Amino acid sequence: MRRTIPRPISEQEAAVVRAILARVSFKPIPPSTVEATSSLIVVGTCECGCSCLDFKSEPNPLLAQPIAGGYGVTPSGLTVEVLLFGTPEVLTAFRVLPLGHDDGALPRLDSIGMMIPDQRV
Repeated sequence: MRRTIPRPISEQEAAVVRAILARVSFKPIPPSTVEATSSLIVVGTCECGCSCLDFKSEPNPLLAQPIAGGYGVTPSGLTVEVLLFGTPEVLTAFRVLPLGHDDGALPRLDSIGMMIPDQRV
């Protein structure tokens, strides 16, 4: 991950994070964590150009664990694994891992779930 000038999370990024928290959390997430997604500050991005993000956080991000994970499909049809790291109270990172070629796009909100989405139309 490359450190970047801190910036507010975009509304599209926040919407994807909220969808992941709502649909594929490993344990209950307090409403305050979901509400705070619009206030997250991005402090790192992946050097490859994908959608992975690091967030400004306390406690130490090295103590973070996966708290939510599932699958989604990007607008171009690429299936990706989506993961959130942190604690139920504090988010530290968002990862998008392609299951194939990475097109750098966020998954569609309607595609996020526990199972690999059926891509047939």
